[in-house]
Amino acid sequence: MQELQRQLAQRDALIAALDSRLHKLEDRAPLHASSIPSLSQVKFAERSSSSSSSSSSSSSSSSSSSSSARSGALVGSAQHLLKLSAHHLTNNAQAYVEREAVSTLAQTRQTETTSTVDALATRVLSLESLSVATEAYRKNISAELLRIEAKVQDPIHAGDIAWMMTSTALVLMMTIPGLALFYGGMVRVTNVLSTLMQCFSIVCLITVEWMCVGYSLTFSEGGFVYGDYKRFWLVGMNLTHGHPMAPHIPEPLFVAYELMFAIITPVSPFQLQAKSGRARQ
Repeated sequence: MQELQRQLAQRDALIAALDSRLHKLEDRAPLHASSIPSLSQVKFAERSSSSSSSSSSSSSSSSSSSSSARSGALVGSAQHLLKLSAHHLTNNAQAYVEREAVSTLAQTRQTETTSTVDALATRVLSLESLSVATEAYRKNISAELLRIEAKVQDPIHAGDIAWMMTSTALVLMMTIPGLALFYGGMVRVTNVLSTLMQCFSIVCLITVEWMCVGYSLTFSEGGFVYGDYKRFWLVGMNLTHGHPMAPHIPEPLFVAYELMFAIITPVSPFQLQAKSGRARQ
């Protein structure tokens, strides 16, 4: 009887160790509860068999041999359960490894897909920015072409206008007071005022004559020697167009510039009169 109890205790320890081993393996790869019998089921089967064997051993001493046979059958069933558990554990471990491989492959494919989508989005954004830059460049080219066309149609240049106005003022200063004072210094004191008035009178007379007929006969299109009457009294003249000989400045400025040379030309012969007066003095 003691021998039977000792064997039962060893089997309990073996089953407990097997159960703890199964729990550790279940933490790594979970098993189905229906696949492996639990420890309570194994212990219940052993307790039932041990109770039946103890009841039979109390009735007669000859039942010890049958208890040994039952204990051998219990060991065999425990070993069978151990094999079944190992088999199910191996299958579940393989399934777990396959699931992990599939999950890793899916994550890799998802990462590759995400990176590809990001690259395509970056490429689309760069193409959009390039399209915007191209459109802006096209607009700049169109504006530049319009500016050049307007400049061709209206060739008036501000720099030319400023220089021609300065030149006109300088030539006018050569006549009044330049030549007037120069000739006044060559005559007697009593004739200085008359010399200045003669120069000023010539300036006024030539100005009126130039505006009336001089400019038209000199610079308008006409005959071989002189022009026509289209610009008499500066008819048809405006500030937006220039003369063919000076297209970059307005025509009135061209008239004033040429007037200065028309003025200084008849004033120059007074030098002879001034010299003769100086000699008589």
